[in-house]
Amino acid sequence: MSIEIDLEGELDEKRTPNFFYKYIDAKNPVINEEFIINFENITFVKPSGISILYNILKWLGDHNNEISFSLPSRADHKVLKTEVIKYLDDSMFFKLFLGEKIFEDSIIRNTTLPLMNLSISSTENWIISKFNPWISKHLNCSIERLANLQILLQELFNNTRDHSTKDYCCTYSQFYPNKNEIEIGISDLGVGIPYNVKAKVPHLQYDWQCISQALNRGFTTLTNPHNMGEGLYILKRYITIDKIGYVSIISGNGHYKLFPSGNEYSNVLNYTYPGTYISIVINLNNISNILIDDYIDGGVDFEW
Repeated sequence: MSIEIDLEGELDEKRTPNFFYKYIDAKNPVINEEFIINFENITFVKPSGISILYNILKWLGDHNNEISFSLPSRADHKVLKTEVIKYLDDSMFFKLFLGEKIFEDSIIRNTTLPLMNLSISSTENWIISKFNPWISKHLNCSIERLANLQILLQELFNNTRDHSTKDYCCTYSQFYPNKNEIEIGISDLGVGIPYNVKAKVPHLQYDWQCISQALNRGFTTLTNPHNMGEGLYILKRYITIDKIGYVSIISGNGHYKLFPSGNEYSNVLNYTYPGTYISIVINLNNISNILIDDYIDGGVDFEW
């Protein structure tokens, strides 16, 4: 018997995993089942919803489950081009998962970087060839000024490998002109941040505490020689000191958010997320806090 997942309403970081909470237990994964994902009742999709949905479906697929989609259809049984389905298609969600687009005229929007699977070894090239030209266009600044932002992203990709058993991750980014914000999402299918943190700090009770611990200065699990050794602290520094935006992290059954004010949000989830999802929302009004000066050769020297 097939398992039908009815996606409804808005897909974001909170709602999307809840549709799958019964089926994403890494300790007891569902295998050899047929999942039908119903897209007919989605009203809105955020970048976090795209990234997390892809991550979960890929995880289910990696456990020998068959995945098929039920899309809204017209009277002639062709896919109805709703705003939501077109956005997903323009993001390359269907092409990445199915190998082809739903609509011939779907095209990557100027405000987005398409959903992509990247090997960790290719992330530096992706940052240089794809991300830097895209964000510099929206910032109206030279690529040379992005050195610190590049360090931040590369550290996040390295950290993905540090907490993962797999050498690839998923990324998707979007620029919001009306908010003057950019959202960058990075997700993986590894063992998750809490797994490695608890190996060093076993007394931590909640997974969100493990995520918070991984953000602290001087903490690292030291499982990846390519990591700079500061774990996620570089991200915390940019968020709380340079106040560029906020970060949201989901891993294990923990959800942790950190804001420029230093305020935190934490939650114990009713599911265990398969891997780690990191979302950074950058306020472009504050991005100058980490852009290097035009006349300085290189990035900021971190006092580590």
